Amino acid sequence: MTPPISSRPLRLIVNADDYAFTPGISRGIRELLSTRRISATSVMAASQYWPQEATALKAVAGDADIGLHLTLTDHNPIGAMAAFAPSGRFPALMPLLKGALLRNVPLAEIDAEIEDDVAQAADHFK
Repeated sequence: MTPPISSRPLRLIVNADDYAFTPGISRGIRELLSTRRISATSVMAASQYWPQEATALKAVAGDADIGLHLTLTDHNPIGAMAAFAPSGRFPALMPLLKGALLRNVPLAEIDAEIEDDVAQAADHFK
């Protein structure tokens, strides 16, 4: 039987989003992790900066929680997405939301991109 919430010790997780969005953001997040001012970060594995920033993150991650920030707007996809990102760039947020509301998004391409994101994150953060 699980003890009531009030008798369990609380654990606060403070997450910094967008690791690898830019080198400066990554540097700031690493500093916060190394000084234990945050306990987690989510990484943008589709970012052009991810390969080198992954190496730097491993050096300071310790027991921090590392998550994946899926990116489906305003960036470049990892794989080809002929229907969703024909120009080689994801749509802006509002067109994506409109397409989702109208159930007019290519789910197979999005699923493949998510798999690519997971693989890219894992490939550089072993």
